[in-house]
Amino acid sequence: MKRLLVLIFILMLVLTSCDTIVDDVLSGEFFDRIINSGDTDAPATEPDAGEEDREEHVHDYEISATAPNCETGGYLTYTCNECGDVYALKAAEPLGHKYGSIEHEPTCEDGGYTTFICSSCGDSYSIEETAPLGHSYENIVFEPTCAEGGYTTYVCVTCGDFYMGDFVEALSHTYGEAVVTAPTCEREGYSTYICVSCGYSYTADTVEPLGHKWQEATVNAPKTCSVCFITEGEKLPEPPVQTLDTLYVSYINVGQGDSILIRVGDCDILIDAGTASYGTTVSNYLKNQGVDDIELMINTHPDADHCGGLTTVLNNFAVEEVWISKDTSKNTAAYKNFVAAIKSEGLTAKKPNAGLVYTYEYLTLTVLYSDVGSDTNNSSIVVMLEYGSFKFLFTGDVGTEVENKLLKAGTDLSCDVLKVGHHGSRYSSSAAFLSATGADYGVICVGAGNSYGHPTTDTLNRLSAAGIKVYRTDKNGHVVFSSDGNTLTLPGNDGTVQRSVDSAEALGSRSNTYYFAVKRITVADYVLTKRYSVI
Repeated sequence: MKRLLVLIFILMLVLTSCDTIVDDVLSGEFFDRIINSGDTDAPATEPDAGEEDREEHVHDYEISATAPNCETGGYLTYTCNECGDVYALKAAEPLGHKYGSIEHEPTCEDGGYTTFICSSCGDSYSIEETAPLGHSYENIVFEPTCAEGGYTTYVCVTCGDFYMGDFVEALSHTYGEAVVTAPTCEREGYSTYICVSCGYSYTADTVEPLGHKWQEATVNAPKTCSVCFITEGEKLPEPPVQTLDTLYVSYINVGQGDSILIRVGDCDILIDAGTASYGTTVSNYLKNQGVDDIELMINTHPDADHCGGLTTVLNNFAVEEVWISKDTSKNTAAYKNFVAAIKSEGLTAKKPNAGLVYTYEYLTLTVLYSDVGSDTNNSSIVVMLEYGSFKFLFTGDVGTEVENKLLKAGTDLSCDVLKVGHHGSRYSSSAAFLSATGADYGVICVGAGNSYGHPTTDTLNRLSAAGIKVYRTDKNGHVVFSSDGNTLTLPGNDGTVQRSVDSAEALGSRSNTYYFAVKRITVADYVLTKRYSVI
């Protein structure tokens, strides 16, 4: 019996040792003991305080994703919320750049190059391919006048850059025979000397008034002058001044397009009418201004933003005469409709030549340019309006191509108000051209927020450098100037400009033919017409 009990006790010990070994294997301590069993020098490891109470740490990872870009691949980042442990795993390859190219044509001063831009990240680089073109200058000679010296302007036919040189002193006045104004009974006589070159004039050789020569009066009748026929005690009247009818030049707001109405007396001239969608707008504006018919309609060129609205106007108003550009190659629906409307009204459109003059009383409209250019814009009709002391220049959509032709031809471009070419495009209104106009005011017909970026900063800067005050239909709406020939009334509340036709300083270097707004009737003519009731 005792032997049986001893065997049972030994078996229990063996089983207990096996459980301990299994636990050691699972925990790793079994292998540590094996490794360290031969290391007799290893010190005994003391257990940490509280080791028996510490629980095993389990990471709580939060995952974040980083998308791949052109140069870096995508990856996942694992961050433990408790201890901050972090590691990353690559999840995607880099996308790689996707370059598109933009070609830049060479200019006179800059070489041509191609810019490559990644559509994904915007990374870019450029490769220069061609050298600068270099300026190609042509010279335009301005002969000296009595008022100012002559000079030569060198204009680059490519970009419009210019400079001046070869200056010549101003000429001396060359006066013709004196124009003698005879003295009257009460007013002195004098001689007027006019320069045959520039029209400048001055008076001299003053003669005292003649004095009345009274005839003997009959009974109960006053004495009468045998020279001027007034009776004794009667004051010789001042000659009346005949002023002109008021001229109105309206730059109608038709968005990204042109439309100008010129009105004086019974004469109405319409230049372009915007796109077809603005035909009704222009028609209503004309009706509100009292227009009942149109004496002259001008389509500067066949682009839709100039000819489109004219079809509606032709349907709403009687038109006497139509001018069109010599370039009729435009095959758009807008131009076809316009041409069809002309024919349906029984009209024949005219293609004017440069130099043609349209007149109405004291108004003259002169064609400065009318030809087929490199495109429809440079085939625009260019006209100059003159009324009394003021001039308006209308340029359609011409660019530096036509501007340089006009400069080279020595065309008189001097004006007070300039219709800025091609809605303020950077390809028009060169510095040389603006200088030649000497304009004080410029009007840009342009649509708000247009996709072309008109007017460009370059053009606005050139206008500012030339001292031209700018009005814009996208900001000012309809822009209207008016004039009686001697006074120019500015748009809005900007005041007036007074120009005396008798002032040599005001005349400057312009010809006297521009200054005929005031027509004075001589004293003798006035007295006779009043006396005999001829008028």
